[in-house]
Amino acid sequence: MKRTEIRAGEVSSAPFYEPWLPTGPGVRWHVMGESHYITQDDPGSYENSPALTKQVVKEWALGEGGSPFFTRVASVISGKAPGAFDRAEEWQRFAFSNFVQQPLDGPRMAPSRAQFADARERFFAQLAMTQPEVLVVLGSRAWNELPCDVGAKVPPFQFLLMPDWPAIEDAWLYPYWVGDDLICTLAVKIVHPSAGFGRWNLAKETAWVQTAASCHSNVLEYFYDTHIGMGDRPFWGERS
Repeated sequence: MKRTEIRAGEVSSAPFYEPWLPTGPGVRWHVMGESHYITQDDPGSYENSPALTKQVVKEWALGEGGSPFFTRVASVISGKAPGAFDRAEEWQRFAFSNFVQQPLDGPRMAPSRAQFADARERFFAQLAMTQPEVLVVLGSRAWNELPCDVGAKVPPFQFLLMPDWPAIEDAWLYPYWVGDDLICTLAVKIVHPSAGFGRWNLAKETAWVQTAASCHSNVLEYFYDTHIGMGDRPFWGERS
């Protein structure tokens, strides 16, 4: 079998917002939302600062009462229904950030083309900070704006030990350099947790996330057998 070319990403512009990081060693999951918003005429609104993501998580994920969005995110990673786990404890198991690194003016707004372009420039710097096995992207809009000139689409795959789990048909492998180390992150998309109950299915979204984590090494093996680097930048092994 002829091994085809694939390109690895490079870390360039640093993200403006500091990601929320787990307390334990290593990062298996990095959950990536789309954007923050700041209501300019609201005196109680957040300030736009590098600590905004961490501040929002501390208040809405770890604070009393919390938010359905942040509860659903933890549900997907834990595989447990809301109320069946300690939310603050689960949020120590994974990283969280937003793709777009500029605030929007209000909720349910779409980022501009320029904001998405800026986000792509900072994407691999975000991944370099966490180096996760699996990137869980929330919603189709952010997913469709991720870099598509790096890495490659993953063929459909399924966790054979759990035949009832749905196959993943929309996944992407992102190889990228962190210094001289080549890191490979498997990216999968799930329905945005703010979607209505008609679209949100905890069991299905959880199965996709857990399948990606279980099949990470198998996906890497597949790409090792079928892809090489581009030019003098090898996809596998040491950087030339």
